[in-house]
Amino acid sequence: MRFRITIFMLFLSACGSLVAQTTVLRGGKVFVFDTTKQSILIDARGGLGLHLASDLRCLDDGNCKPFQGGLGTSFGLSLGFEQEIDTTYWWLGMVGLDLWSGSQTVTDESARVRDANNNVVPLVRDLTLESKGMSIDVAGGVQMRMEYWRFWAMPFVSIAAESPTWSQTATIRSPAGITYPNGSTVDITVPEAPIPDAAVVRVGLRAGVGRDVSLEPLGVITPAFNIAYSPMSIRAGTTWSDLRATLGATLRINVDDLPDTVDERREVFKIDTIMVRRTGPTDDDYVVQGAKRFVLDTTREGYFRTTTETMFRTDTLVREIRSTEIVSTMGRGNKEDKMVWRRVSGKAKLEGPVVIDTLNVEKLDTSSPLSKLRFDINVNRSESIYMVLPTIFFDSLSATIPSRYRQLRTSDISLYRETDEATAQDAVYHDVLNVIGSRVKSTNAPITIRGYIDAVSDSADCELSLRRAISVRSYLVYVWGIDSNLVSVEWNPTDCQPEVVSTSQSPKAQEERRRVTISSTSPSLYLPILRMDQSTSLVPAINQVKLDGLSLTDVAIKQWAYKFERENQILWSREGTGIFSDLDLSPAVEATRIYRNRDAPVVVTLTLITEQQDTLITAIQMPTVLNQNRQKIKRLSLATFDIRSSSISDRDQGLLKNFMDRLDKGDKVEIIGYSDDLGERDANLRLSQRRAETVADIARKLRTDVSVTSVVGKGSSELPVGVTDYNRPENRFLSRIVQLRILD
Repeated sequence: MRFRITIFMLFLSACGSLVAQTTVLRGGKVFVFDTTKQSILIDARGGLGLHLASDLRCLDDGNCKPFQGGLGTSFGLSLGFEQEIDTTYWWLGMVGLDLWSGSQTVTDESARVRDANNNVVPLVRDLTLESKGMSIDVAGGVQMRMEYWRFWAMPFVSIAAESPTWSQTATIRSPAGITYPNGSTVDITVPEAPIPDAAVVRVGLRAGVGRDVSLEPLGVITPAFNIAYSPMSIRAGTTWSDLRATLGATLRINVDDLPDTVDERREVFKIDTIMVRRTGPTDDDYVVQGAKRFVLDTTREGYFRTTTETMFRTDTLVREIRSTEIVSTMGRGNKEDKMVWRRVSGKAKLEGPVVIDTLNVEKLDTSSPLSKLRFDINVNRSESIYMVLPTIFFDSLSATIPSRYRQLRTSDISLYRETDEATAQDAVYHDVLNVIGSRVKSTNAPITIRGYIDAVSDSADCELSLRRAISVRSYLVYVWGIDSNLVSVEWNPTDCQPEVVSTSQSPKAQEERRRVTISSTSPSLYLPILRMDQSTSLVPAINQVKLDGLSLTDVAIKQWAYKFERENQILWSREGTGIFSDLDLSPAVEATRIYRNRDAPVVVTLTLITEQQDTLITAIQMPTVLNQNRQKIKRLSLATFDIRSSSISDRDQGLLKNFMDRLDKGDKVEIIGYSDDLGERDANLRLSQRRAETVADIARKLRTDVSVTSVVGKGSSELPVGVTDYNRPENRFLSRIVQLRILD
């Protein structure tokens, strides 16, 4: 069966609105729908207006001092519409009603009056101009959306809904004892009246910013800040304009269009071939095509309207027909299913297609052996926890940070991600300078750096401990760009050895004293690194497809080839000559592509060419099934036990609580204690047991519904997971731990 699909895309009509595209996979084909994303807007806002003027004369005396501007209010309510241009930009338009008011005051001393002593003195008055108006605002422009934030700018046209009005009040300030004829120092010098020559139409620009808050399922509400300015005068012949700053909120009601209908057209050929044996003087083969009959059938499924055009034809093949048959056996273990693929083909000389016993795999039921031909997409996610040990160990008589600690260039800082390097506990430890640097830079948490020496191998030089601390501080400040005020150095010029040290004078004990520690009151700086790992594999659901043989009537196979494809991408292929035995189901494909397009089938196409140049082509679709598996954290290490100590720090108690909270009811946990190899083996064994019991007591109190199956100390006879040896001081620090393991 051959399928040809023609896709017709229907566009939004009349208004010329922009169209967004949505891609849908169907039957291994790509369909592009016309869709739009639109919202109806209800916008309310209110705030202050700054009135600007320099030549607006008072209303009752043209010779008084001009008004210099003032403040007012502005309230608006609008309806609007927005439509997506792409994922970032939107068109929007709004129309609404706006109420505004303004108040401007100027001190006038142009008039004269006699005071109580009959002297002529200036009459000092405060003249106040009150104005108000109502307008219809029409605005339209472009909006940019970045995650939850929106930014917009749009010109607007303001049309006066009624004539704006103004009035004037005068208040006498001096001289004392002077009043208006009404007996008061305050008088309405000009009653409320329409503003002559007021502008009917004004043009300006509005801009703003807002942040979306979901109101599902209704839509989104966006609290916003707007600024609107019109340089055009409120009254002709003056410089009287206003600048408005408002706060408000916009309710966005989703009215997205549904996808348009897509027409899918299928052409099916059903051709019966009648074979007749020709007798005559020639042995040429040929086909006599019969009359064609067409049947149309239209069905609808979702947004797809499928029209199937079936062509029926009966041809006459004048020759001796040769049939081709493949018998296949599929199965897993001892269970097997057999299937037969058949095709009939003639020589290439034939003028028309010859199709007999066509296999339509799209219509097979679940009982068919072919239904087992599928591939599983297995996606496994797991979590790994790695401890952060804020300690740097130095070589003897050296203040240079050893090369085993990863140090970056300034240009690398912007690309740094701590989880990228978290592939193992050892890698995390040797990346500790960058882990601390990244966290301090993002949190601005202050840290304190202390340097130490070993009295024997460092010649009791306390200045060396200071230089070591300064080396670490310089890297954090100058490479990571951390504010120097956040990084302090503590130094004792007379006592510069660590407080808790091994009593041994062995080279290993000396190494542990040569160190720099980084401390902080912010516990977030020392939280362990949680790494999420994902692996994706394409696995066949059956482990064998054996072709028992090819039965071709007196015909041998000359060439064979097959290929596995997914979304027109060839995953793998094979070809050869002679006998064809089986299909190789070993996949080789990019994992991310499999996961993102999980519904696309795998198509296997088998091609055989006989010695007579007849060609057999069989194509079968194998569906893909997505299987996702999330693993829990399998192991947790607590790494801050001091030498000879079984006391757990507050920080590690918080880490233990976080770990226990993630467990499911009924989980089983094994608790194992360890120690370094300093000291006697038996003493180390007892110390590790005490450490394990300390953690077990806390774990049982945190989760009574989780079973602690065993509490055991290993001492130094066994290395903790993630530690390879005791040769380096950092490994010995990471060995003074208790590990918790979830049992399957």
